[in-house]
Order: sequence, then structure tokens, then C-alpha cells
Amino acid sequence: TMVIRHFYTLLMNEPASPPLSPDQLLTLYQEICSSIRHYSNLRFAVLTVFFGVVGGAVALLTSDKQPPDYITLFTKLAGLGATLVFGFFEWRLAREMTHLEARATVLERQFDFVLFSHRPHLKLRTPVVTGLMYLGVFAFWVYAIFKS
Repeated sequence: TMVIRHFYTLLMNEPASPPLSPDQLLTLYQEICSSIRHYSNLRFAVLTVFFGVVGGAVALLTSDKQPPDYITLFTKLAGLGATLVFGFFEWRLAREMTHLEARATVLERQFDFVLFSHRPHLKLRTPVVTGLMYLGVFAFWVYAIFKS
């Protein structure tokens, strides 16, 4: 539909035509808010799966019955690879959410909304904290690989 096409052009920074009505702009704002909620929930789901994968790998490596050396090395490399992949997912989701929040802030001016435009900005933001967490897990796997 026209609203979704306009939503895409806003996201891609392309000029939109024709201008949208206030009702269409409100629908666009609601869709952006819905997308932000979706990405926020997705971040928690990704973290949950990540900790499950890492926990399983660590449990295998620290079990009473030591696996063969090739399984141990493969598990460590898989843990390192999973950390890189999930870290990329987090980075990408954070960029999407930042972009959508900026778009929502622009739309809020037209409706005198303040959900995003008056949000307190902390110096230490969530993507930095989760990035540090992924960096720590990455360092753990690098250490584990070269320790043996």
C-alpha cells in the first residue's frame, strides 16, 4: 500500500511523493513503533539463544567425561564463530532500532508526541553494554582456543 511504500522511502532516505495525510503519517508512526517493539523483543530472543549455545559449549568442555581433542577444538571454534555471528546480529539490530527511533522522533514533531524525542539519553547505551559482553565472550573463546 501507499503507507508501506512511504515507510520504505523514509527508511531509505528517498524523497517521498505524494505527501501523506495526517492519518497516514500516524499509521506510519504506529508501524515504526511496532517495528521498534519487534526488534527489541528480537534482541532478547537472540541473547537467549546465544547464552544457550555458549552454555552448551561450556558445559561440553567442562564435563566430567572429557571429549576427544578434535571435538574440544571444534567446540571452541564453534563458540567463537557463534559469538561473532550473534554479535553481528546484535550490532545490526541496534542499528535498525537507532534508525527507527530517529524516524519516530521526526514524526513525533507533527503530532506533539514525546515518546522518543524526550527520552533521557544515557552516556552508556545498551548497544555498548551488549557489545562489551560479546567482546568478553569473544576473548574467552580466543583464550580457550590458545590455552590448549
